[in-house]
Order: sequence, then C-alpha cells, then structure tokens
Amino acid sequence: MKKICLLFTLLIIIMFLSGCWDYREIEDVSIANVIAIDIDEQTKEYILNVVIVDVENQGTGGSLKPIVIETKGRTIVDAVRNVISITTKAPYWSHVSIIVLSQEVAREGIIPILDWVSRSPELNLRVRIFISMENTAQEILQREKGFTEIRTFEYETIKKSFRYLSKLPDIKLNKLINEVEIKELNPVLPVIGLVDLHGESAVQYIGSAYFKNDKLSGFLDPIDTIKYLFVTNEVEGGVIVVPLDEGNVTLDIYRNNTDTNIDFIDDSIKITINIKPTVNIAEIDSSTDFTSQNGRMILKEKADNYLKNEIESFIKAIQENPGIDIFRFGNKLMRNHPRIWNTIEDNWDEIFKELIIEVNSDIKIKGSQHTSAPIGVEKND
Repeated sequence: MKKICLLFTLLIIIMFLSGCWDYREIEDVSIANVIAIDIDEQTKEYILNVVIVDVENQGTGGSLKPIVIETKGRTIVDAVRNVISITTKAPYWSHVSIIVLSQEVAREGIIPILDWVSRSPELNLRVRIFISMENTAQEILQREKGFTEIRTFEYETIKKSFRYLSKLPDIKLNKLINEVEIKELNPVLPVIGLVDLHGESAVQYIGSAYFKNDKLSGFLDPIDTIKYLFVTNEVEGGVIVVPLDEGNVTLDIYRNNTDTNIDFIDDSIKITINIKPTVNIAEIDSSTDFTSQNGRMILKEKADNYLKNEIESFIKAIQENPGIDIFRFGNKLMRNHPRIWNTIEDNWDEIFKELIIEVNSDIKIKGSQHTSAPIGVEKND
C-alpha cells in the first residue's frame, strides 16, 4: 500500500513538472526591452514609450525589428495595459533592463513607478532606472537615429561598463526601493542624455541625479559623481587625473575601500572618511619621473592631497546647497548610535549642514603596465 501511495505521489509531481503555469507561445508575445515614462502636461496622464521586439518568424534567420510604441494612462498600469491594444500581443516584460524617467516624472515622485515594478510578476527587480537629461524621456528612444536591432540590446552592454567608468551610480531597482522606504536615505540615480555623433544622436551617460526621499532635487556632473562614489564606497574603477605644476598624471583605479567613522566632539558631530584606492600609473603628462621610488612618494603625496581637498570641498558644497544628506551619514548614525539618533532625527537636515568633515586619502600606487620612466625622460643606468 505504501508503494502504491508513493507511486501516485510521484505521478502527481511529474504532471506539475511537465509544463509551466504561465507558458505562452512565442508567436503570442512581443518582448519589451526599454521603457521611457513622461507626463502629459495638460491631462497629467503618464506617457509610456516602450521598445518592442517582435520575435514572430525570427527563428529562421530573420533580423530583429524593434519598434517604439507610445501609450497613455491615468496610472502606470493603465498605460501598460494599453500597449496590448496597439501590439495585439501581450508584452513580455522580463527582458526590460532600463527604465528612463523624465525630470518632470522624477520631480513628481518615483514611488508610483517603484510600486508598479515591485508588484509586477514579470519585471526583474535588477532593472535600472535612469533620469533623462533631455526635455523628455521619450527623446532618448525616438531621437536616437542609430536605434537599430543592435542598439536595442546595447543598453544592457553599456550599463555593464559602470564599474570601469565610476562616473555614474549603479543602483539596481531592489536597492532603490529599499532606499526610498528609509527616510534617512536619499537616492542618487544615473542620468542619461544624447550626444551628437557624426550627425546622429547617440546615448551617453552623463552623471547622476540626487533625490530628497523619492523626488528629484538636483544633478551631479560626472566629476562630482565620482567624488560621491568615493564617499559612499562605490568606486570600482575609473581614473583620477592629478593636476601638477607641469602637466598631469592619470591614475587608473584598480580597487578602492572607503570607511566612515563618526565621533562626537562637545555638541558637534565629526565624520571622518578614510579613502584607500589602489591605482596604476596610466599616463604621465610630465617630464618628471614619478616611477622611481622617490618620484612615486612625491606623486603619492600630491595625489593624496588632491583627492582629499577635492572631496572635502565637494561635501562642503553639498552641505551648503542643497543641504541634503546624499552620503547616508544619517543612516550610518541611526544604525551605529540609535539612542543619539532618536534625539536628533527631527533636526537632521540642519545638523547635516553643520557636520565637521575630515577626509583622509591613502593611495597605494602599484606602478604602470609596461614602461617605467615616462617617455622622453632619460633613464639612468
């Protein structure tokens, strides 16, 4: 009897494993790849532009043909459902890698977008959200003349280069949702725009946008963005260009570690930020030999002073205007000193502006890749 029951149970399991509950024929779906969201100024409806790839009859070697579909709706879900009325096929959203928001949408608040994504059974929570530097998000998709079947999937490739640029934050949507839910955190998102490339428009990532809670507040250029990433310990690559009296030295960042400490001095709070990049010498635009032991010590001192001063000045500028804690200092204080945080939480915006900030830089220079002395400098035997 036990054997019969076991056999019956196995048969039931096999029946459920033999298919997929939400299986759909490939010819019945169209694949959504990139989404742009705007707001109609008059009706206040959401405007949705979606890059759709129709995969029907493409299995025999035909080329993929992406198209941009525009719909409207009083809510995001309403606009999404209206896509079906144009394509006559249910869009498949799992391949969406990027959602571009207009500045107007971002200023109104991104919670509706995050709510839609978090509730959707198909959308991947690893999707990235970008803010458009153009007048609308729609322009990113429709003004790009080079938008071909290759370009459609190029977004996924380009965003994988975040770690080599370190000039824009890489924040997946699941992390963004957590940051919006915690009031001590103010998200910073990457910014996307268009650049003229031989008479055609091409996508370019051009810095970052900072938020107050879920609403867009301002922008950081690429140079300030890398300073922000140093403070928040999110630098994984990129370069440091150290200005000298004669020329520049470019340091290629191999890795970095930043730790932040909080101290209490009388009635003041002191934040100490210790930045420890490991770098290679990528380029020397100077006649000085910085590859010798003495030269490397001089370069380290100059680079440390430069990085320290640049980041301290950047933080001070943010404290003064807009006065928003984009560095997560308040969150760190809340986690490490909850009792103190409970007494100052309501006044944190003002306290942030008065924080004492000290930045320490300890750059480790590994060397250069192939040559030792800079070209043009005589080598001593």
